[in-house]
Formats: sequence, C-alpha cells, structure tokens
Amino acid sequence: MRWQFRRTWQPTVDVDTCTHCGDCLNICPNSPECIAQYATAASLQGVTFGLATDADYFVAYDNDPARRILSASGGVTTALTEYLLLTGAVDGVIAALPLTACAGQPHFEMRVFRSAEDLDRGRGSHYHPMNYAQVLAEVSAGPGVYAVVGVPCVLRGLVRLPQRFQEKIKYKIGLVCGRNANGAFSDCLARKEGIAADVPYRIKFRDKVGIPDANHYNNLFEFSNRWIRKSRFATAFTEMWRNYFFLPECCLYCPDFYGVDADIAIKDAWGRLSTDPLGTSLLIVNNPEIKQHLVRLKHARRLFLQSCPWEEVFDSQKATAIFKHEKVRYRIVWKKCLKGRLNINYRHLSWQERWFSLDSIDYWRKFCLMSLSNRLFARFEKVPVTLLNVLFSPLPRDVMKKIRSVGVKLKTSLMKRRH
Repeated sequence: MRWQFRRTWQPTVDVDTCTHCGDCLNICPNSPECIAQYATAASLQGVTFGLATDADYFVAYDNDPARRILSASGGVTTALTEYLLLTGAVDGVIAALPLTACAGQPHFEMRVFRSAEDLDRGRGSHYHPMNYAQVLAEVSAGPGVYAVVGVPCVLRGLVRLPQRFQEKIKYKIGLVCGRNANGAFSDCLARKEGIAADVPYRIKFRDKVGIPDANHYNNLFEFSNRWIRKSRFATAFTEMWRNYFFLPECCLYCPDFYGVDADIAIKDAWGRLSTDPLGTSLLIVNNPEIKQHLVRLKHARRLFLQSCPWEEVFDSQKATAIFKHEKVRYRIVWKKCLKGRLNINYRHLSWQERWFSLDSIDYWRKFCLMSLSNRLFARFEKVPVTLLNVLFSPLPRDVMKKIRSVGVKLKTSLMKRRH
C-alpha cells in the first residue's frame, strides 16, 4: 500500500515478486466480485441487511462522563476494547490513532494497542483512509490473538484473509459506516480555516466541548501551542460531508451499512437519542461472547447497557440504510466492471440502468461532486465548496419527476421504433 498525492492509500503490485496467484483480488473488499456478492445479499434481504433476527440490540454508553466526552459517541468501543485487553481476552487491539502531520501526509494510522492508556489516545471518529498492511504483518509474525476495529469494508476484507491471519483475529468490532473520506477532506477543512500547508496539525472531527446536543459537535484543530475549535456548522465540514466531497469512489457502491461480518457493530445514536451532548451508542451484537463481556461491564458499572428492539437501530438512521442497501442498485449498475459481474453471476435479479430514475440522477450528482472535489484539490489545493453545491444542487422533486416522465416516454417510443 502506497500513500498517493490524492491523499489516499493505493494498492500496488511488485512485478518482480508477483506470482499471479490472484489472492490480492480475491481478498480485496472492493473487488467487483465482492461488491456484487454483498449487493446481491442486500438486495435479497432489503434495507435491514445486517440486522439479524438472532442478534442482540442495546443502547449503551460509558458511565464515566470524563471518558465519554472524549469519545465520538458513547465511548463503548474504547470501554469494550480496554476490557478485552485488561482481562486477557485478547493480546492487542488493532485500531486507529490520530497523528500530528502537515497537509498531504496521513493524519491517522493503524496501530496495535497493547495497553489501556494507548487505547485512550485513539478515541474519536477518524474520517480518513486507513492502511492495515503493517499491523496485520505485525500480528501474524508473533503469538497472540487480537480484536480488530474497522468499518464494514475492512471487515469484508478480514473474513477473506488466509487462515494464518484468521487464527489471529478473535473479535471483529465493526463501526457502522455510511461513507468515508480521503485525506484531502481534513486538509481542505484546515486550509479553509487558514492553516498553512506546512503547519503540522492534529484534527478531531467530533469534539464535544460546550455543545448543546450530539448533533452540534465541533471540529478541533490542535497545534503545538494553540488550537482552533469551531462548530461543524461554522466550518465547511457539514457542507462537504453531506454533498459527498472527497468521497472514495468505492463508497458509492458499498452495500453494507451495519457491518454484516462484525461480532459487534457500534453506531452513533441519532434521532431521539441525540439530545444528550455526551453522546450515546447503539449496539448490534452477533457474538454471544461479546454479549457476556458487555454484561460484565454493566455489572461493574462501567457501562450503561439497556436492551432495545432492532427498530431502535434502524430508525436512528433509516435514510442511510435505505440508501446503502436498497438504492445501491441504482448506482452500482453505472460502474461497468460491477455491472458486468452482476450480469454474469446474478442476471436473474434484473440489474439494469434506470436512465431517468430519480436515484440515478442523484447518483450522477454525487459522482460529479466527488470527482470535482478530488480533482480540484489535487490540482489547486483548494475547492469552491459553496459554488459547486449551488451548481449541483438537487433539482426540485416535481421537476425531477417531470424529467423522469419525459425520459420514460422517450425510451418507450424508441423501443417501439426498434420493434
């Protein structure tokens, strides 16, 4: 994996040692075959893909406010992984750590944490591409078992690794994920706050100091001798995030929101549970051992843990689940390599372009904003965020319906002429 000038990790092949075994393609979580397989499973199960009927669902948070305020949501991920380390259930935890770095360099990296103190430094949301190659090489070379923290695409790759890696991974801790961003996202935010390209900084995307509720989190930039803290609504964060700026293209086609391969998936509690500024977590537990660990944490009064119906998780972010699991079919068919794989293996599901569907129009809008933001920042180190959003603002729904109606009539007319 090599760090590229577009602020992301890129897989490369050493042609001198490559044996053409095909393992890299078979393991890759974003290969056409893998995406087609998961998209088909999501299409068959529907919007609740990843919410198993035999799973356990909980509302949870760390009972220590001092720890909880430092976390992205309820602090459950850190509390659980610390417990696994301290009790000897695992020998280490593979998770992300924020870095102080200049623009153009990675601002987060994967580490093998072996103490609770080190884990505490990794709290927060890390919207950034991650490279797992070095940490996986480290754990495979020695004894012990590990817990791995990752988003759904990472877990897709983990379950496809060779057996020597599988034996080392005891627990897969999933972070529910609607999409990610490449490293240009944080660098663009920094530039818009007047931070020069040669000034090292560390970013915290979800700072909670002084916020009225969980939705109004801050963006925090930390330097050696000062800091900048602003509400996400006062920076370019929300405008860029909601409009898919600096999106890795694979996120447009990923059909897994809840982390179907996870032993436990942890998500932010939005909606009715977001009024608490300290944050709350929602848990999807698929592994009985993990459930036992959580119950012990509850009895030790480290965690607040309360069972809830699966609908609590679904309703917390319903629109994203629909977008990821159901509407992915309107995006995936526009990618030639993915459409080809679907036609070969899953033709009976009738994957086809909906040329004038509202969802196809929405796909191309997001695709343009993603592409332009990445290209403009790579070329000019700045992006006209507001201008792009105005140029590619969604058309009024009634206008889009009229366009769709005209398109359907045109397509019907052309088909009649062919016959």
